[in-house]
Amino acid sequence: MVLQLSEEIRIDRPPEVVWRHVTDLDEELVWRAPYVVDLDADGDPLVAGCRISGTTRAFGQTETYRNEVTEVDAPHRLAWRGREASGALMGSEGAYELAGRGDGTVFRLTLTYQPQGLTGRLEAPVLGPVMRRIGRRFLRQLKDRVEAGSVPCPSPRDRAAALEERADLPDVPDRERLRGYAVTGLPFRSGHLLAMRRFPATSFGPGYTSVWHRHPDGRLVIYQDQEPRFGCPRVFGPETDEVRVVPIDLRWPAPDRLRLEVDAATGSGLTWEMTLSLDGVTRALNAVPPRLPQRLRRHPLFLGAVSRGAGALLGAGRIRLTGTVPSGQQFAVDLGEVWRIGDAHATVDDCDLGVVGAVEGRQPHLADFWLPRRGILVFADAYFEPYDSGRHVQVASRAEIRRGGRGATG
Repeated sequence: MVLQLSEEIRIDRPPEVVWRHVTDLDEELVWRAPYVVDLDADGDPLVAGCRISGTTRAFGQTETYRNEVTEVDAPHRLAWRGREASGALMGSEGAYELAGRGDGTVFRLTLTYQPQGLTGRLEAPVLGPVMRRIGRRFLRQLKDRVEAGSVPCPSPRDRAAALEERADLPDVPDRERLRGYAVTGLPFRSGHLLAMRRFPATSFGPGYTSVWHRHPDGRLVIYQDQEPRFGCPRVFGPETDEVRVVPIDLRWPAPDRLRLEVDAATGSGLTWEMTLSLDGVTRALNAVPPRLPQRLRRHPLFLGAVSRGAGALLGAGRIRLTGTVPSGQQFAVDLGEVWRIGDAHATVDDCDLGVVGAVEGRQPHLADFWLPRRGILVFADAYFEPYDSGRHVQVASRAEIRRGGRGATG
């Protein structure tokens, strides 16, 4: 006995708006609550062939399923087929269909369920009406959420793309400024630590990408695609052991996955891929900045309080959003959004760095800038005190200090 579900509802918003709500996995968890409790994709969910894993919870039972996207016609149709399921029913086929009607959208949900085993065949007559009631609830929740004007949280790939499109900064004469995103630090149990920065816009030069590699013995190597005076060594040089100016390939293979390759043309170098996610803690942290005036968000007392709270909540150890960097300049970080790093894999010169996780011992730091014990990616604006040759040391590396250098890097 095959069960078929077909329900539709009118939503007073255009198809493009509804499409964003039904194709964003985090948003889908909201309007399919409380029955769907987890969704995860092994690639871009808007590309045919992507497989999406889900977890449902109903009537005291927790079950899992896995679907494969078969058709994407934005913003009109998304279809999939079932690959496996742990429960009595498997959704063998399904689709979201969106049709424009005047200023609104008629949204249709179609699902075909295939009973699995004897239990599925026995329960199908009872489960059919239940599944229809759940489907109607999903549609009502979707309609309410879309018409209320809630906006799906953009993926980190979308955030990054928006920064690249607006790669300019207003002139601020009393401070150096950068805008972009960064992995402030990702420790590995092998003792290695990686970090990265992508700032499409800075007030002192071209945008740049950098990757940091801290070795188990504490030696810090910074790779970047601009000269030292235009990147991280500008302020971290006094505690950097080596700077390598090399091409860096940064890509987003999926909305929540970031990949970097350093000097890949030589056949060695560094490769690093990571998956990003939100949870209750990061969502709570991300809800605060948009509600506050910018002046307050940069105030040292506020940044100190946020630093202490964020470090504890994220389980990342000590975090400082304001203080002094190795060059002697004061810094402040205006957080925009925080994402956790889940799965990650990295190799350096063909050596696998191993499993992600902090090692025992002292938490590393560069002056007042602490490298976290847990991997996080942040979207932020960073501010630095303007360089003063009489008070600050701006060098590319420790070696330049040993040679008697003080300023300007490069």
